[in-house]
Formats: sequence, C-alpha cells, structure tokens
Amino acid sequence: MGDMESNNNNNERKKVISYYPQTIASKMQKGLTKEIEIYAEISKALREDGKSRIECRYYMTIDDDFISDVLGCYK
Repeated sequence: MGDMESNNNNNERKKVISYYPQTIASKMQKGLTKEIEIYAEISKALREDGKSRIECRYYMTIDDDFISDVLGCYK
C-alpha cells in the first residue's frame, strides 16, 4: 500500500470516527445542563441507535474521547 493510499484510508477512518459522536449528539434531548442527565442521555441515544449494553459500556467508559467528542457536538 502506498503512502498516498494509506493516508486516504486514515482520513476516511477519522471521518467515520468523528461522525458517530455527531450522530449521537443530534439524537439527544436539547438543553440539558446537569452532567448526570447528559451522561444518561448519551447512553439512551446509544441504546436507541441499536447499540448493545456492552457496546454502550465501551463508548461510555473505554473510548476515552467519545463523551468529550459528543459534548463537542452537543448544542
């Protein structure tokens, strides 16, 4: 695989990764301000998006950037 092709694949992965937090943020109830409510709403949006409990746990606890990425997209 050439450098150019490898770079394109990395850019595509970044787009996919950054897109999902935006998707979840768009499904959340708007106007929440309390941290516990926001976390619960992220979890609810993940479940409504069809994620299993294990997948939700991964996004909420293992993926270090997911919550901050969602909050960055949340309006």
